[in-house]
Amino acid sequence: MSKIFVKIHDQELSRVFSELGFQDVSPLQSDDQCSLYAKDHETLVIVDEAALQGLSPAQLSCLKEVPALLLVPAENFPHREALEKELGCFLFFYKNDNPALVANLQLHIQSLLNEVQAVHRVNDYIIDSFKDIVDSQLLRKQKEEIEKLNAQLEHISRVDFLTNLLNRRSLLEAFEMEKRRALRNIWRIEQSLPADDQSDFSAFQHQAKGRITEHIGNFSCMMIDIDHFKQVNDQHGHLVGDLVLKKFGELVRSPGLFRDTDTIGRFGGEEFVVLLSETNAHNAAVPANRLRQMMKDVVFYDEAKCPFSVSISIGVAQFLPSESSCDELIHKADQALYWAKEHGRDQVAVYDDVFPEQTLAEVP
Repeated sequence: MSKIFVKIHDQELSRVFSELGFQDVSPLQSDDQCSLYAKDHETLVIVDEAALQGLSPAQLSCLKEVPALLLVPAENFPHREALEKELGCFLFFYKNDNPALVANLQLHIQSLLNEVQAVHRVNDYIIDSFKDIVDSQLLRKQKEEIEKLNAQLEHISRVDFLTNLLNRRSLLEAFEMEKRRALRNIWRIEQSLPADDQSDFSAFQHQAKGRITEHIGNFSCMMIDIDHFKQVNDQHGHLVGDLVLKKFGELVRSPGLFRDTDTIGRFGGEEFVVLLSETNAHNAAVPANRLRQMMKDVVFYDEAKCPFSVSISIGVAQFLPSESSCDELIHKADQALYWAKEHGRDQVAVYDDVFPEQTLAEVP
């Protein structure tokens, strides 16, 4: 914003304006110079009555087109309405012997600056909006760009940038949706059975392979951890560690390994989660072992071109209708994962198998 003042005869006021960032442009060299300021809608001009005497009619006309603060001696107070009507200026009355002059003047100027800037922003908004409405082609293009940016923002908010997998928040949302779907399917099956059928749907995990109850109303969680990942970072560097994480993100999305209905994401650090819909724990262990072997077969190279490989440990658990939240399912998969790590790593552990007593206690 341009802040200027034309020669102020009161030296104390002139000093105050300089401290507030105003530029002394007096004397105005030409009518053209004054016209330039008039075209800048964010210009605030301060001038006193004495300086007005030296302005040409053209300069005075230009001055009327911009926000201007006219300093008027207090004795001219009765002429205020005439001055405002004639010049279109904001007026500030002062007395040389008033100690509160500087403080009041500073507040007055700041108020004017805020008002000028607000008016300028509103004018810009109106002008820009009108252009958008008139030019429908531009409006449609802008709409497409906004939608594209919104889609990118949505992707950024849901996806881990390094592995290109879903982030933790998106995973937890998917778990809640899958839980509601599973409970709804269980209810549908129960409603379709004869009234005297007392089938125990809380024990779906014990059904024989291939039965519908082995899938409908079930889903499983796979918790995956890269073994000794801290050593990978310490020995080969964090950049190499990032390459390992990125490669795992590629492997876990390999065609045919998981279904399109399965949800894969990075839970945090070197831990990953796969949600397998309509799948019990033992069936989920099949792709888990395939993924474990695929990761083990990958050869990585550090910055010195030295080869190395990494293994993964996986814990698998199955959702039970009696569980109050998906946190319980994730906790069970995590327990199975730590069992696998404590018993040698590089293996898949199913919660029902490694904690059979707890599993029986959980089944109502």
